[in-house]
Amino acid sequence: ALIELMQKQRDAASLTLFSDKLEASTEAKMSKGHQRLLYKMLEDALEAQNKHAAVDPAKVLHELAERLPKRGLVVVFSDFTQPDQPLEAQQQAFDDALGHIKHKGHEVVLFHVVSKKEELELNLGDAPLRMIDLETGKEVKARPEQIQEKYRKKMQQHVEAMRYIAMKYGMDWHEADADAGFDEVLWKYLVRRKN
Repeated sequence: ALIELMQKQRDAASLTLFSDKLEASTEAKMSKGHQRLLYKMLEDALEAQNKHAAVDPAKVLHELAERLPKRGLVVVFSDFTQPDQPLEAQQQAFDDALGHIKHKGHEVVLFHVVSKKEELELNLGDAPLRMIDLETGKEVKARPEQIQEKYRKKMQQHVEAMRYIAMKYGMDWHEADADAGFDEVLWKYLVRRKN
């Protein structure tokens, strides 16, 4: 939808994909052929998802800041977490990376992509669990009541800290519930942007 919007506005569009590293990046162009290439890259990325790669989005955002030409619209879809790092360190890393992008003169829109039901509310039921981290493959055994409230509180604090960082740099912050689908998320964003 964003590619189509850019095309209708006669703006150039590019795409950067990352997992544990920068996977692919294109130049900003306006042609229909380039638009087809962007769609193909998205399709290929969906088919080849590597769910066991540890992701360091802050590092990739720094790389992106160095590669992008001046003054563009940067749209980031991420969960804004980094495995095996304390939340405060994650927040500082994102603060530095987002500041770097903003310093380069870009307008930035951040979409915080999470499964609200599974990742923010952490509804685990009552039975003992064996949890597997999809990015690192680590296993942990736990009783839900031991971790749910502490987890919810920490995640809420992290989201609020990230929202504050976005606000500090004048960036748009949008919650993107993966369970709701991206049509709804993008529609809300486009309506807000139009006003």
